[in-house]
Amino acid sequence: MRRRTRLFALMALSAGMLQGCQTLDKVNILAAIDGPFVPRSERGANVQEQSLAAAAASEEETIIAAPAPEEEATDVATAFADFRAPARTESTPAPPPVTAPRPEPATRELPALAASVLEMAPARRPASQPALTLPSPLTGFRSFYEFTLASLAKPGDRESMLLADPPSLNPALKSCERLPPAVLIDLDPAGGLIPLTSSSAPDPEFATSLATLRRRGATIYWISGHLPDAEPQLRELLKESGMDPGGIDPLIATGLGAERKQERRHALGESHCLIAILGDNRGDFDELFDYLRDPALAEPLEVHIGQGWFIAPPPLD
Repeated sequence: MRRRTRLFALMALSAGMLQGCQTLDKVNILAAIDGPFVPRSERGANVQEQSLAAAAASEEETIIAAPAPEEEATDVATAFADFRAPARTESTPAPPPVTAPRPEPATRELPALAASVLEMAPARRPASQPALTLPSPLTGFRSFYEFTLASLAKPGDRESMLLADPPSLNPALKSCERLPPAVLIDLDPAGGLIPLTSSSAPDPEFATSLATLRRRGATIYWISGHLPDAEPQLRELLKESGMDPGGIDPLIATGLGAERKQERRHALGESHCLIAILGDNRGDFDELFDYLRDPALAEPLEVHIGQGWFIAPPPLD
């Protein structure tokens, strides 16, 4: 078969050379005819494969060339945009830091019982007000004298009229054991000092009662807020009134602001048994009464009024 094909080609070439200008076209035809020999049985298969390949290439070009729908692309972009965090711009200020509020300081509570019962007063306070109705000098002095005389007659240990624990408002008293008996008389009026030039008339009955108590063994103590340098004037007043004609009674001059009467009372309670106290207000028995917020809280202490604590006008007033 190949020999026959070549022979036809030579014949065609010869004819082309004879015909002149038609040579070029025939050569092209022969060039197209000349090529690798393919059997007839394989030609159909090759043609079918080439057709399938051409169809596949055409379909691929169609898919590649087809543009995506604009609406679908837009929806996808929008969907992804929803999941993006908004970018912070310079014009958007950052939120200010949160500052926790500063706790207020708690108020510290005083543990002492006196803080809840007593007023936190300055060191210098006026004495408590006198009783609304003071007993007459004769009544007050007589009660004082009779109680003291009865206490001196009792055998055994005596009880002091000083509170054992004043801030507790407990009426319990200190024990005297075997201390010598004494009484305490406050010379000053409530909220002031006794005048150093008194014009009061002597009280013979009270002077006689005091003399009796001295003979029975009681020591008479006098107390005033005057300075110690006022002692001579005070003693002269006691002599002139007949309260201490011999000038033998102990006199306590505390001095305002220098020493409290409370301190002197308790110091006296260390050496003597105070079986009775005479004054014109409850603060003369214990300074607790001068600091009470509510006087009704001291109700338990009222048992001592007339039973060791006696209220009467100042003896030299």
